[in-house]
Amino acid sequence: MAATGLDRVFPERYQGVGVIFMLHRVSPITPPPDAFAPNRHLSITPDFLDDVIMLVRERGMDIVSLDEARIRLLSPKPRRFAAFTLDDGYRDNFEHAYHVFKAADAPFTVYVPSVWPTGSGFLWWRTLEDIIRVTPSISLNIGGSREVVATATVTEKNSAFECLRRIIHNLDLDAMKATVDDMASRYGIDANAPCAHEIMDRDEIRDLSRDERVTIGSHSRTHAALAKLAVADLHHDLTTSRAELERVVGKPCLHLAYPYGNAEAAGPREYLAAAKAGYHTAVTTNRSLVLSRHSKTMMALPRIPLEGDLQDSRLVEVQLSGVPFALR
Repeated sequence: MAATGLDRVFPERYQGVGVIFMLHRVSPITPPPDAFAPNRHLSITPDFLDDVIMLVRERGMDIVSLDEARIRLLSPKPRRFAAFTLDDGYRDNFEHAYHVFKAADAPFTVYVPSVWPTGSGFLWWRTLEDIIRVTPSISLNIGGSREVVATATVTEKNSAFECLRRIIHNLDLDAMKATVDDMASRYGIDANAPCAHEIMDRDEIRDLSRDERVTIGSHSRTHAALAKLAVADLHHDLTTSRAELERVVGKPCLHLAYPYGNAEAAGPREYLAAAKAGYHTAVTTNRSLVLSRHSKTMMALPRIPLEGDLQDSRLVEVQLSGVPFALR
């Protein structure tokens, strides 16, 4: 569609009432195309972020906070909006993203796992990347048998990362941590380093939240897939994460992003629990524009990701037309 311009001939009715963008990291440092950087999709450049901000405004959309997005979604004839959200609380949100949003006078939301700012976050995807980068092969136990995975070349490293990512992602949090910690220990990698170096601490989050453009939301306590938690643990997670973040920023925490955010990580049970915990909105990773019907599903709002390997404003424009989602 980007190449043919087909999206431009469809009626505007597919555009919905707005869009919620999902970001993670914002950094001017871009790894070379041939480098081993399996998490490159999580990071966009400040220049691309600025381009997207200008694009949505050129299309007549207002950039709003999630509080305002909720109000508009509940209105009978809302003016179209765009909301920007960033998951995980990376330090570059403060060092780079914040300056772009501030210069553009654009509000945004950062979703933080509430225990991560204490330095105890478990960024297993970053630890796995560090392990694979430094070793020519990885030995691990799969189904009771010892397997050796080659990681000598960039191609082998990328293949190994994707294979191990799928295996680890399907584990519960305790098994996930035990597996990654074991590998990190055997290959001399500090599993705590990514959190300490890359995630904002409480002082940084507090400083960031002082700007009225900034909303701090919950990303659970520990970034566990909520669907894997028992009912009591789910309720404790959602209420406690709110309370912990409110103590840090001194403001209500009324917005939630489900960790991982797909149907396997969050479903009707989690949506109901989020509502009972007092959240005003909750976002998923389901890809769609925000439509009028989403006013009835505030605990399951869709988002469109801004990804590091697809930094092309034309691709964003195609998605803002709503045509790909309507056809799908």
